[in-house]
Amino acid sequence: MLKNAPRTRMLGYRIVAIAVLICLWQLVSDTGVISSFYISKPTLVASHLRDLLGQHDFQNGLKVTSEEVLLGLLIGAASGIVVGLGLGALPILFDITSPIITTVYTLPRLALLPLFVLWFGIGEASKVALVVSLVFFSMLLNTYTGMRGIDLQLVDAIKLMGGRRRAVLRQVILPSILPWLIAGARISLIFAVTGAVVGEMMVSSAGLGYVLVQRSNAFDTSGVLAILVVVAVMANILNAVFTWIENRATRWGRAATGGRVSDQDDDPRRAAGFDASDRVAA
Repeated sequence: MLKNAPRTRMLGYRIVAIAVLICLWQLVSDTGVISSFYISKPTLVASHLRDLLGQHDFQNGLKVTSEEVLLGLLIGAASGIVVGLGLGALPILFDITSPIITTVYTLPRLALLPLFVLWFGIGEASKVALVVSLVFFSMLLNTYTGMRGIDLQLVDAIKLMGGRRRAVLRQVILPSILPWLIAGARISLIFAVTGAVVGEMMVSSAGLGYVLVQRSNAFDTSGVLAILVVVAVMANILNAVFTWIENRATRWGRAATGGRVSDQDDDPRRAAGFDASDRVAA
């Protein structure tokens, strides 16, 4: 009970802060300090949000955007981790491809959206591709960086006990790079939601971004803010789910490594157990 008290108190502080902001917003709009045409009112936004929940276009848009975000996250994260592990095990390959990775990573993703539309059409696939392009490089670079800080003492201990490369991967590599994966995933959450919605705003026939543009073209401030509230709720739900996963994964990582993560050697080939001198069978 006492253990959860600080967390409960912090939740209370957050609710109070949000309530104060909403009250100030309503007061500023009601008193005419700023016209409600520009900032609307919390009551009007709530009314529009209630109406939106019953509209088929909104329900379909929410479904489409959710699918784009989740698919983009899963595909981008999985592929980024796999490629990052491969480049970490073969750093010479990373040295060869790093100019290409850096060039593509620094390209504005929205500038690539027309290409994605040409390749995949204006439907969900082009927005999923946009999200994947944002998430992939974040997870790749974080995974590779984590590989360069693996504790070689743990690797040597596993190998001395006859551990195979699979055991090294499961008991050392994955727990050791976990903090980097978590950091990359947190950034990827933001990229995924932002990329999907912005992509829909530019080229789409469905999704929350598409509905947002429709409300904006009609100069419907309350409708625009209602959609933004939905996007914010979606992002917070994803963040809450990720936080739950993060807490469980962190406990597993600490248990697997004994809380020891080191950066003694910047050559991940030896840490990964894939160097030529390794005699342990695969």
